[in-house]
Amino acid sequence: MESYIKNRNSQQWRTYENKLAQRKQAQDNLNKFDRKGLDDLKKRRQEYIDNWIANLKGEQKRLNDNIVQTSTSINKGLATADTAKNEFQDKIKDKKGFVLRFMVLENLATPNNPEIPEGATIFMLLWLIRILFFTIEILPTIAKIATPIGAYDRAIYRKEKDLELELEERTSEYLKQQKTLRDIEYEAEQEQTKERTQIENGLHKELLTEIANVQNKIAREKIEEFKKKHNAD
Repeated sequence: MESYIKNRNSQQWRTYENKLAQRKQAQDNLNKFDRKGLDDLKKRRQEYIDNWIANLKGEQKRLNDNIVQTSTSINKGLATADTAKNEFQDKIKDKKGFVLRFMVLENLATPNNPEIPEGATIFMLLWLIRILFFTIEILPTIAKIATPIGAYDRAIYRKEKDLELELEERTSEYLKQQKTLRDIEYEAEQEQTKERTQIENGLHKELLTEIANVQNKIAREKIEEFKKKHNAD
């Protein structure tokens, strides 16, 4: 240092003076620095860290809840899929051939299902098959309406008329038989009533005769007693 003082024009002295000036400036800046501002900055920094940690914990809780909900949804979906699978297996257990294929086609005909891109096409195919079945079912009726009356229709018409006449004859015969049965029942009832009246009249006559005989007998006995009594006197 003494060599620096002795030679103030040297490069080393100028470097030394610059260092001293920088140190003094740093000390002055440190003395001028606001300690309260530093404390506020530290406090704000701690609050920011606490809020950041709280947000992270909230986000972690939300993610955990989402994971639980997603797991629950997945389990429910798996259970539903298993149920649907078991139900479908029960449905197709005794079905083979065309019925089984048609049921599978109905299950695949879902136009708005993203898992089955061909759902719309299968849906249209399913309805084409249904329309084909409807057409086959009503084709005989359409053909009968469209074709003119032929020999077969005339034969059917004559057969229907014959059946109507036969039915009318059988109905008339049945009505006659019913009338005959009613007449017989009426005559039998009249005969029974007549016989019952005759029997009742006979019994009534016999009863009156018996009553008259008894009364006559009693009267004779009374007369005889009266005669005996007067003859004795």
